[in-house]
Amino acid sequence: MSPFFRPIEVKIINKYEIILYWSADDNAYIAEVFGQVQHMEGRKMPTLSRFYGMILKMFFRKSEHNPPHIHVIYGEYDGLIDIQTCEMFEGDLPERALALSKEWVTLHQAELLQIWNTQEFRTLPPLE
Repeated sequence: MSPFFRPIEVKIINKYEIILYWSADDNAYIAEVFGQVQHMEGRKMPTLSRFYGMILKMFFRKSEHNPPHIHVIYGEYDGLIDIQTCEMFEGDLPERALALSKEWVTLHQAELLQIWNTQEFRTLPPLE
């Protein structure tokens, strides 16, 4: 997403997360649509952080499988990042989005493991 676009609103429409951006230069709106929001069978996947058009989430349910990981959604792409190794073990994130995600996980590794182990959610700061 261009640095000239400023996010102004997040909506859930038909289970899809939509971020609306405003461009003062073009005097126009643009919408970015992300994958379906997960609220099935009592599962919750709250947002840990957002930055550079990416949404980082973690499932909160007792039966979530190991290894401890986060879900990264970037437009039509997604990936699962192992919190302990900071490597993507599933998904198709573009190289730049993957590098930024790994950097963020490295910075917040201890906090992410604590959230995974305690199932006590909190948001974490984005990359600047």
